[in-house]
Amino acid sequence: MGLKEQMQLRTRNLALRVISLCGQMPVTIPNNIVGRQLIRASCSVGSNYRVVSRAKSTADFINKLHIVEEEADESIFWLELLQEIEPSYKDSIMSLISEMNEILSIVVAARKTAKNKFSDKNPKSQIANPTSFPRLRRRQNRRRQSRRNRLRRHPRSLLRLRRIRPSFRCETCLRPSCS
Repeated sequence: MGLKEQMQLRTRNLALRVISLCGQMPVTIPNNIVGRQLIRASCSVGSNYRVVSRAKSTADFINKLHIVEEEADESIFWLELLQEIEPSYKDSIMSLISEMNEILSIVVAARKTAKNKFSDKNPKSQIANPTSFPRLRRRQNRRRQSRRNRLRRHPRSLLRLRRIRPSFRCETCLRPSCS
C-alpha cells in the first residue's frame, strides 16, 4: 500500500473516530454546535484528500493540498474548543489532535515539496528575460512592415486596404466619380 492509500485510510479513519466521539457526547447546545462543525471539518479533510489524487495539474494539486491543510487546521481548532467544553473526553480528544497534527504536517510538507518542484519547472514563475520582449516587438514590426510593403506594391491591395471598391472609382485619382 502506497503513501497515497495510507493517507486516504488515515483521514477516513480519523473522520470515523471524530464521528463516534461526537456521537458519545452528551446532547447539549454547545456540544451540538461544535460537534457538527468538527464533523464537517474532519470529514472534509478526508474527502478533499481523496480529491487531491485526482488533480489535473501540479498547480491544481498544490491548491487542493492547501484546502486539506486549511480543513485540518480548522478541525484542530474545533477539537481544542471541544476539549475545553467537555474535559471528561480529554484523552480521546488529545489522541485526535495528535493524529490531526501528524496529518497536517504531512500535508504541509507535501505542499511545500510540490510547490518547490513546480516553481523549478514553470518558466512563468521565473523573471522573464528582458531581451525576449524586444525580439517579439521586432518580429511584430517586421510583419506589419512587410504587409505595408506588399500593399504599396499592388494598387488593388491599396484599394482593398482603404475599403474602396475599384469598379466605382477612377483609377487615376481614386475618387468616387471623376467628371
